[in-house]
Amino acid sequence: MMLLKEPRGHEVSTLDTIFGSDRTARGESRSEHRVEQLLALNKAAIDITGELELDKLLQHIVDATRELIGCKYAALGVLGEDGYIARFPTSGISKIDREKLGAPPRGHGLLGVMLRAGQSLRIPNINKDPRRIGFPPHHPPMTALLGVPIFVQGKLVGTLYLTDKYDASDFTEEEEWLVQLLAIHAATALTNAELHEEAQRGREVAEREGERLRELEQMKDEFLSMAAHELRTPLTTIKMSAGLALEQLERLAALDDIDPRVVDLVALVVEGSERMHSLVNDLLNLTRLEAGRTTLNLDEIELREVVTASIQATKPLFDSKGQDLSMHLPEAGCSIKGDPQRLEQVLINLLSNAHKYSPTGSKIEIRAMRSGAECLVTVRDNGPGVPPEEHEAIFERFYRSSLHRNDRTASTGLGLPIARTIAEMHGGRLWCESATKDGGSLFTLSLPLLTDR
Repeated sequence: MMLLKEPRGHEVSTLDTIFGSDRTARGESRSEHRVEQLLALNKAAIDITGELELDKLLQHIVDATRELIGCKYAALGVLGEDGYIARFPTSGISKIDREKLGAPPRGHGLLGVMLRAGQSLRIPNINKDPRRIGFPPHHPPMTALLGVPIFVQGKLVGTLYLTDKYDASDFTEEEEWLVQLLAIHAATALTNAELHEEAQRGREVAEREGERLRELEQMKDEFLSMAAHELRTPLTTIKMSAGLALEQLERLAALDDIDPRVVDLVALVVEGSERMHSLVNDLLNLTRLEAGRTTLNLDEIELREVVTASIQATKPLFDSKGQDLSMHLPEAGCSIKGDPQRLEQVLINLLSNAHKYSPTGSKIEIRAMRSGAECLVTVRDNGPGVPPEEHEAIFERFYRSSLHRNDRTASTGLGLPIARTIAEMHGGRLWCESATKDGGSLFTLSLPLLTDR
């Protein structure tokens, strides 16, 4: 409970000073009046603490304070960073009359006294106070004044000013105490409003940044799509021409009519054009998928049929390195709704990667199974594996695992992003795990089960 000093110098309870120690002698009407005031204080506190928009809050504070005390005018001087009054919302003065007063006061005269002192001030008649410097033109006449400071975390942020009670009496200690209590609630409300305003600014900055990033992403996608389209035709021409030239040169080389190094150079052109052609196709594929310009030809299919078709398409790759591809397929029961061609594209990519990164003669496994409401296809290889911290990164565009960045294994870095996008278009998932602690990778494609069979 706050304590006030009496002129005699001893400390007494504020409630005792305001309401009197002999409450019974005061009478029932006095008690009822106190209850009404405290209820009004509680209502005013709830009103201002429920507002988070700063300008509205400031107006709520002056309106609630004026109504609580029952005076003609109220104002709130809010200090700026320079220590002068930056905002000065008023209550009891019409908008037209307020505009006539012009800019907020600088905080000289009695206003400055309260700002410098940082404590409450009650003056019966400001017109007789020697510290007064007068009112600006168009200012309404005022007599009694009550000023109460507002502190936030020990820092003075503003002062509440009230003038001229409706009954023309002076402001009392009881009213000063009520406004001091309301000022504490106002400080809490101002803190909340400031935090809300900071959060709002943060959201706006994040939204602007997000919009800028989306625009940059769209520009990048449009550029990649345009570049891929423009490159596709000349690359096709280069690939075909270089291939024909290589066939002719190989025949001449067999007759010893040409330097073998020339054949090797043209072979490099063919290899490079094929890689570039593959990159362009992947770029077009991915940008179309991500932009939603690719539609799926959905049908009810058995997953084992898609797996079988993918194995047949990649079998020559495994045969070329003497790799053993083992498969474990269910006879039935993995019925899904999907686009067979697109799902084959996903599995061919996973099998091709397993072939590419696994050593000659190693074993690779593909398995299909049901798991709850999902159908799973897993591809396990015996390559060097992917570090756990890169299990998600490898599904980003152009990303290559740190284990393969310095080798000469051909890769566009787009196959896995395309595969994951297709999986997600089917309502499924695609992820990577370590096969064993010693190496190898396990890729899992999960698709929702169509029917319970």
